[in-house]
Amino acid sequence: AWTLSATLTNTVIEGNNWPGGLTLTDSVPVDASNYISMPRQVYTPTWTSGGSPAIGDGALNGSYIYDGDTCRGNIQITIGSTTNVGSGAWSFSLPKQAARNSSGSCYVEDATGPAVYAGVSHIAAGASVVRCAISGSTAAYMGSATPITWATGDKIEIDFDYQVD
Repeated sequence: AWTLSATLTNTVIEGNNWPGGLTLTDSVPVDASNYISMPRQVYTPTWTSGGSPAIGDGALNGSYIYDGDTCRGNIQITIGSTTNVGSGAWSFSLPKQAARNSSGSCYVEDATGPAVYAGVSHIAAGASVVRCAISGSTAAYMGSATPITWATGDKIEIDFDYQVD
């Protein structure tokens, strides 16, 4: 782990990789001009449901950044011809456990429609997954049959912003 101390104003640390983590101590009281910026991290979210979803020849990608104790990022899914959507409501893993409830946005793009469905992403306090509720849907959360019949080319984007433990 690395430990850095900023004792001057206007100290900027950005665009670096810090193997083993990084601790930044800002020794200048009440100075908003010092900050740390880490590069966006890429991860592959785990997709779960009541069944066993599998991305197959589709795409499932995630990325995030940390800003202090806040994690911001998104998950992008494209349904492929061999994607198995499982059964029931879906959840997608997050980079780190949430400290409190949080909400964000999500949308579904129906490639055969074409139609777009807006919704809200939800993260429960203490959870390590995000779920989506689609506006106008009768189901609690997006899943294998909600809000559309999934087909090749359908897309989902989930945005999240939450406080980490």
